[in-house]
Amino acid sequence: MISQKSSRMRIVTKNVWMVSVAVLFFSQCTGDAPRENPLDPESPLYDARGQISGRCHRVYDDSRGIPEVQVILEAVDRRPSAEKRVMSTDENGAFRFSAVMPDSYRIVFQKEGYASDTLYFALQPKETVVRNIPLDARPVVTAARITTGHTLAIDSVTHRYFLQFEIHTNDPDRDLDIEQVECQIPGLDITLSLLPNQDHTIWTHTVELDTLTVSRPEAFIGEPLVFVVTTNTNFKIRRFVFSPYFLTRFVHVIPILLSPKNNEVTGPRPTFRWKKPETGFQPLYDFELSRVIGPGEFETTRIINLQADSSYTHPIRLVIGNYFWRLVLKDQFGNWARSRAETFEVR
Repeated sequence: MISQKSSRMRIVTKNVWMVSVAVLFFSQCTGDAPRENPLDPESPLYDARGQISGRCHRVYDDSRGIPEVQVILEAVDRRPSAEKRVMSTDENGAFRFSAVMPDSYRIVFQKEGYASDTLYFALQPKETVVRNIPLDARPVVTAARITTGHTLAIDSVTHRYFLQFEIHTNDPDRDLDIEQVECQIPGLDITLSLLPNQDHTIWTHTVELDTLTVSRPEAFIGEPLVFVVTTNTNFKIRRFVFSPYFLTRFVHVIPILLSPKNNEVTGPRPTFRWKKPETGFQPLYDFELSRVIGPGEFETTRIINLQADSSYTHPIRLVIGNYFWRLVLKDQFGNWARSRAETFEVR
């Protein structure tokens, strides 16, 4: 009996010892594991930083990179501790930001001569983001001619005043991207749309003041004029403002023709005379001579920028026929006033 009891006690003791060893073993296995794996997000060696790269290129030719674009990377919420970096694209238009912490970012692209653009995205841990972006080249106003005109109405009493616009534009991407050119006179609450030529490189418009909400010529002098150029590049609409421009003057003096006139009969080399105007500036003249060749048909000769005092003799003998002539008085800026037409006959 005693031997059996001792045997059972030895077995129990052995079992207790084995259980204790097992518990100790499993407790060690289920404790905090070492965090030395750099791929483990909980490891102090884990690097969550990613990379952002890309390339800036021309809109219609992605093989043409754009160098020296300023690229600004910043966190969307702009926290004081958030990351912000600035770099420039290389000669091929490429850029790269390495070791960037995960966050929500914006990238701003800026270069003189191009419309700024912005991309938004979220960078995930260890992610590599590639963003290629076409930059829209800004249109250019290469020349702007704004002049005024002045004539008499058919009744020879009513004065008619005009504004004339001729704007030359260029879009480095494609001229046809320029969809609209407007002239705005903010101080007078006036907006005028200009009409393009076939290539959308020259935009013109002539408007009579009496058709506008403000018709007094003096109201326009000194008022800033703004040109708004609207482009449509790959269905992205942008507006560019060019300003300020100013009108210099209206020419209020209408040239008065003295002779020949009223169907006067002359020889083949008449001398054309007019009353010397009092303008306050040195005038130039455009001389217009038209010969009647049929009902509603005329043959016109123009001599522009004529410097004369009050007379002009045509250097070529005129053929027999009926004629009329006009004189356009101009200043050095191209502002003008046009006379009535006077008729004469050469025999």
